[in-house]
Amino acid sequence: MSKIYFLTAICLALFINPTFAQQESHESSEAPLKRHKAGLFLGNSLIHEVHNTQTGKEQYVLAPTFGIDYEYWLSHKWAIGTYNEFAFLNIEVEHENEEFIKRENVVLFSGVVVYEILPRFSVFAGTGFETDANQTLWIRYLGIEYAFIRMDNWEVSVTAGYVNKHLYDAFTFGVVIGRRFGKNIPSKHHH
Repeated sequence: MSKIYFLTAICLALFINPTFAQQESHESSEAPLKRHKAGLFLGNSLIHEVHNTQTGKEQYVLAPTFGIDYEYWLSHKWAIGTYNEFAFLNIEVEHENEEFIKRENVVLFSGVVVYEILPRFSVFAGTGFETDANQTLWIRYLGIEYAFIRMDNWEVSVTAGYVNKHLYDAFTFGVVIGRRFGKNIPSKHHH
């Protein structure tokens, strides 16, 4: 079922992008962009290595996830930011020798570095922590984002990320609706 969600998001991005390309000329990295970007993430986290208490086996869980992102663009290519997410879940993961740790409705806080490889296509990497009522875990976060709509300081992007944790890993995917604001990033043109 998670494959269906992921494939739908990819297909949506591929089919919607040509429609907006007709309305908007090709953007270069020199187009005026605002320094600040705030976004709302709506998606899911696919978690593996989850212990099923009824069968005793490991399984995958798809957890609804939402987040609030902020990026500060240093240039047209580089940004620093914070990606903060909340995942609705109630799982058990194995810690050591069949000792299980409960994870409930976790909150993730991360600091990231963003690099725009191509216009509209970025990669990000960072670290932070995930916490709930039971335990706090350090995390590493890697991901990609593609803005298929970028118009009037608004962006709509598809994103996918991998979150590595001490006890288990998660693959996140979804949509980010973002708004750029503040001063323009200076152009690279020298007069």
